[in-house]
Amino acid sequence: MYTSRGKGKKELEFVAIDSSLEYKSSFIGRNVNVLVENKKDRKTGKLCGYSDRYVKALFAGSDDLVKTIVNVHVEKVSPDFVLSKFLSRVKE
Repeated sequence: MYTSRGKGKKELEFVAIDSSLEYKSSFIGRNVNVLVENKKDRKTGKLCGYSDRYVKALFAGSDDLVKTIVNVHVEKVSPDFVLSKFLSRVKE
């Protein structure tokens, strides 16, 4: 059976997005530590950082949290990141 490259690429992208959402969904309801990056997310204006499992997390918080490790509660997922709620700054 012949399949075009475009169709195979789209199927592969769908599988990648689906598996990414499935993985990120496993964090819903959990608290995770996040290293906060220098700049806020352009689209949402929220602080942005990565967990120790390389999951991008967005959450509302003040600029003094930049370059610190914080604890967040994961509430929702999207293909690109998890939406979280700030809980506390992690003591160093």
